[in-house]
Amino acid sequence: MKHLKTAFQITILSLASIFLFAAFGVYTFAQQDEARKADAAIVLGAAAFGDQPSPVLRERINHAILLYEESYVEKIIFTGGKGSTDSASEAEISARYAIANGIPENAILTEKTSKSSTQNLINAQEIAKNNDLEQFLIVSTPSHMKRVIAIANELGMEAYSSPTRTIEWINWFTKTRAYLREVFGYVNYLFGDIYQPPMLKEKAMPQTSLKILEILRDGSNFQWYVIPLLSFVFYVYTVEVEKKNWNLVLAGLAFWGADWINEIINSLVFHFSGYAPIWGTPGDSAFVILAGLNIEIMFMFAVAGIVWTKMLLPDKNAKILGINNRWFIAIAGSAFSVFVEILLNQVNALTWEYAWWNTSAPWLIFIFGYLTFFIVAFWVYDMEDFKKKVITVGSIWGVAIISLILFISIGWI
Repeated sequence: MKHLKTAFQITILSLASIFLFAAFGVYTFAQQDEARKADAAIVLGAAAFGDQPSPVLRERINHAILLYEESYVEKIIFTGGKGSTDSASEAEISARYAIANGIPENAILTEKTSKSSTQNLINAQEIAKNNDLEQFLIVSTPSHMKRVIAIANELGMEAYSSPTRTIEWINWFTKTRAYLREVFGYVNYLFGDIYQPPMLKEKAMPQTSLKILEILRDGSNFQWYVIPLLSFVFYVYTVEVEKKNWNLVLAGLAFWGADWINEIINSLVFHFSGYAPIWGTPGDSAFVILAGLNIEIMFMFAVAGIVWTKMLLPDKNAKILGINNRWFIAIAGSAFSVFVEILLNQVNALTWEYAWWNTSAPWLIFIFGYLTFFIVAFWVYDMEDFKKKVITVGSIWGVAIISLILFISIGWI
């Protein structure tokens, strides 16, 4: 356990170092303005409200207008596709605004299909080639610039940063959220190629993944049977609390919290691969919480730790069939869980899209899908120091809750 603690501390320190490095880079680069004579300004898309640019997009357009009026550029390329509630693409809305504010129509080019910063630049680059434009000023919000200039450089563009300075944020929270989103976006850019296998970069997202994205956290599928399930979970825990069986309660919570962390990692794999989660839940559900976790599975894991821990023998050194009872129950419980998961996969309730995670190679499912939960739960149960139990379980849930809030808010899971 000492080595496990050391490895955990090294992991946390490494992640914190990466975050601080990215945060420093994003902040310092945001202070720079590399405006100079160029062929065109490329305005990166942002949200539109109906037929009007959002405040963020409006200030990007205003900055591009200023660059044109001060003769930095001869052309402006507006980028951005059409949102589900917009009357036109972001590029078209931007162009209308610019023309209404004195920019000649023949000085404007539009890219109307992109849905991301990378697509903005790839499509704008193609338009630029067709119009013999070679040097660019990229216009966006300051915290966005570090990542987009890096992308532009990777695309082989001669591009320079010219961020807008006139955005009026609603409050400090929205400004901080936008900054943190870009920090994590830059980390995503830096490590995206590591987490995205080359064979998947050009591979179409499977239908199961598209279905998951369609129903993910969609409340319209709610079913009332969720309430009895919730009541059952409450009942299981209140019975043990009434008995003051705190060791069992904490073991159950440790098991449940470990699964949450596993589900978050699975969702991050989906995000970084752009292909599929390791396991997915595209089937019918009252509510899909994460890519591989629906509300029915969540309730199962909520009580599973208590159920399996109840099977432990009072003597932690006692053996079953010559095997320590902790290990025997952990192995048996994991094997049973894998068997159930295979049955769910057979009826497409649970899907696997990777060759290394399926019925032909169940070992990873056994070890990382379940055995780790049993080990954590039984480890907590057998701790002699109650305070240490509480700290351990609190740490597991702290990591899970913070990760959920953070990664959902920045759109990673």
